[in-house]
Amino acid sequence: MSYLHCHTKGCGWSQDDFWNWKFTWKFWKWNSRPFGYNPLSLIIEDVKLFLFPRFIKYDNGREFSWITMLKLMKRHIKRLFTQKWWTYKSFKNDKTAVCPKCGISCFDID
Repeated sequence: MSYLHCHTKGCGWSQDDFWNWKFTWKFWKWNSRPFGYNPLSLIIEDVKLFLFPRFIKYDNGREFSWITMLKLMKRHIKRLFTQKWWTYKSFKNDKTAVCPKCGISCFDID
């Protein structure tokens, strides 16, 4: 996983970590991200964490677990449409990679 962001002063553009597909699920052992780091695995992980009905305390109040789960799912699905480069390989293969916000090629990967 690598966090891609623009280093142009005042720009501030960034995207989610690069995704990958890595099958790590075994029939007898559940992994938190069975298909690697990608929206499908993140949604499965959220369902696993928040499906049990309960209230979750936050700094500014509390929220029902299913509401939290739905908000996170919405965020992961939105990333399918807002993620510029889904994988590190696709970013490296894009010879004309420029920032979608400022149009300058000044990226940093953390």
